[in-house]
Amino acid sequence: MTYADNVAPALPGGNPTSTEDRLAVVCLSAMESLGEGSSAKASAVGALLAVKRRSGKSYGQIAAETGLTNVYVSQLLRRQAQLKPGTAPALRAALPELSDEMVGEMMRPPMRSYDPNLIQEPAVYRLHEAVMHFGESIKEIINEDFGDGMQSGSDVGWDGPAKIWMGSVGGLQ
Repeated sequence: MTYADNVAPALPGGNPTSTEDRLAVVCLSAMESLGEGSSAKASAVGALLAVKRRSGKSYGQIAAETGLTNVYVSQLLRRQAQLKPGTAPALRAALPELSDEMVGEMMRPPMRSYDPNLIQEPAVYRLHEAVMHFGESIKEIINEDFGDGMQSGSDVGWDGPAKIWMGSVGGLQ
């Protein structure tokens, strides 16, 4: 069973029309093509995204309610990050439709992956292009503000059309 079989009927009009929905189709189609277990992950992600859509809340709203970043919330719902026990109650309060089974699945270490074709999504391509052009400056600013070393991806947030920020807001708890 594919992402479209599981989730597209839950989308308004039954078709992925928003950028978020098209990106989900690309990501989850790739997961399905990875082999054993990827179909189960695609189904889990589809169910989690359906809960989010039915809630009517944005990632920003869920982030505000949970104390996490919007990007980290998205990573949790896409099974690209592991839900920590201390964060689970806040996420369940923000998305009460999450079942015990869903929360249990989110607490398991995820298989983090990406589809190499994801770069074809225009928004992703432009972000990649920006990082390639501004990467050295971004790294220098990160080092000035946070010190040397790799920054945690759980601290990455999106703050509007042209503002990406990194910091210690949210993150792993």
